[in-house]
Parts: sequence; C-alpha cells; structure tokens
Amino acid sequence: MAIWRLPRLFTILAVTIAVIVMWSVDIRQGLLGQRVLTATQIQGEEFPLTLSDPVGLTFPIETPPQRIVSVTLGTDEILADLIPTSRIAAITQLADNPAISNVAGHYPQHIPRIRGEVEQIIAQQPDLVFVSTYTRAETVRMLLGSQIPVVRLNQFESLADIKHNIQTVARVTGSLPQAKQLIASLEQQQASIEAKVSAHARPRVLYYNLNNSSDGPGTTLDEMIHLAGGYNVLRETGIRGSQKVREELVIGLQPDIILVSGWNQADGPSPAEQLSNRPAWKNVPAVINKRVYNLKGSWLFSVSQFSWQGIGKIAPLLHPDAFSNPIQPSLDSGKTL
Repeated sequence: MAIWRLPRLFTILAVTIAVIVMWSVDIRQGLLGQRVLTATQIQGEEFPLTLSDPVGLTFPIETPPQRIVSVTLGTDEILADLIPTSRIAAITQLADNPAISNVAGHYPQHIPRIRGEVEQIIAQQPDLVFVSTYTRAETVRMLLGSQIPVVRLNQFESLADIKHNIQTVARVTGSLPQAKQLIASLEQQQASIEAKVSAHARPRVLYYNLNNSSDGPGTTLDEMIHLAGGYNVLRETGIRGSQKVREELVIGLQPDIILVSGWNQADGPSPAEQLSNRPAWKNVPAVINKRVYNLKGSWLFSVSQFSWQGIGKIAPLLHPDAFSNPIQPSLDSGKTL
C-alpha cells in the first residue's frame, strides 16, 4: 500500500465513524432542533432511574449524581436550593451576574463557570447535565453521543411549569424532600399575598417595555399580575405571550397602573419617567395619577423559584393600602422595584 494513501484512509475512517455516531443519536431528522417540544422523561420513583431522551436514547441513573453540570441559568438557580454545592461540577457564566442572576455569590469560585461549549462540559466529567430546549442541538447531540445523561427542560411559561421543573430537577438529583419544602414555602407566600388583596377591586394593569413589547396571557408576568390582585389589560387584545405591541393600542387600553421594564443610566431619567413624559401618554389614568412604576430586578425574567418574588414586588404597587408599609401615590412615579 502506498504511503500517500494513508491520510486518505484515515479521513474516510473518521467520516464513517462520525456518520455512525450521528445516525445512532439523531435517528429522526429535525428532532434536535432549537425548540424541541418534548422534555426528558424519567422512569422510576426512586433510584435507580432511567432517563429517556426525546431522540429515543435511554440512560440508567443508578444513584444520585455527584458531578452535575448546569448549562442554563434556570437550573443554576433551582439547584442552589436543592443540593449542596459540592455536587455541582460546573454552572453557567451567567450565574455571577447580579443583574440577571438570583444566585450571584452562592456558588464557590472553584466551581468552573462555562459558556455551554461541549468541550467545556465533557471536561468536567459529569454524571448528569441539565440543558433546555434552546440549548444548541449540536451540544446535546455530542453529549448524548458521549453517553452522558442529559435532562432537558422545555416549559417555562407559567408558575406551574416552574414547579414541575423544580420537581423534575429534584427527582433526578435525589432531593425531593427539599423540593417539597421549597414549593410549600412558595405556595404559602403566594397564598398570603392573595389573601391580602382578595377584598380589593382589581386595577387595570399594563406591563410595558420601552422597546414597545408587553406580556399577555401565557407568561409568568401575566400570572404575577393576576396573583398580585391586578387585571392585565393585554387580555382584552387577544395577544398572548411576549409580543411587540403598537403604542397606540396599549394607550387606548387606558391602564390604571403601568409597570415599566428596563434599566437606565444612573444620571438619566428612569424608564417610568421617560414613559410619563411622552406626550402621547399624558391622558392615560396611570400617568395622570402618577402610578407608573419601574420593575427592575433579577427576579423579573427568572424561570425558577425566584419568580415568586415578583408577586410580592407587584402586589404592594397595586394595593398599597393592603400592606403594612403603603406607598404614597404622590411619590409613586419613577419608583424602582
């Protein structure tokens, strides 16, 4: 055999192996797309468990995993209240950003922070990896091909979805008692707020971002507004989810209270002030009565147990007289929570 043919043979062999691996993992084209609609299924109530991935692969989990990698900020946050950090092999880089993370400072610095590249994940020698349906398909494919158990979470549109995700994470990590206690605490907080606002009429509330987007039914923000004792005026439009909206449309809804999302420069007007100063909004009841508020905090877009903080932040704005430290309407505009 001529020496010059060897590189070509190695190339053919490498391509053949790659094709075999890809075929064995992704047997249905498109199933590993950016939005897989099926979450990982878990068989068994106690260890050993079996994970069934949407592509049809199964992975046995004999004992509670001890080297867990979290590739999503949501699972960074959920895991923080369920298991000791000694069982965490890596978390996302986002976990240290206090602007968007509710667990900044929780995880010791010796735990690697990763961006989600497959090489980084595999280097941690994990025995379990948490991903979401928006995790890159190539990353998940290569993890499965490396025989690494993967748990996909796929629903985040409601507080019930988040509870289900907490229970899923707890089940596969062997921390169901901790999850039960956590969920009971969240439900108790929620019930306490609902009791305080139940006797009050629901004000008309608009959640609005200065980039002309809003949240309708099918979002946790809509649910927070309802549980806090308000009525989301976007429900009158038929708009669902987080959507771009026409400014004249939401102005026409005449909200009593506007919750404005956004960050501003320290020396500039707040988003609530910017909105209140727009001429087109001057006749809106919320602007007239100075009931335009800034919503700012890492809880705002959380998909974990920290979402429940939003109910407690919003309720006193809607019903100040129902809480021990009411906010005076004359001082409301521009207040940040």
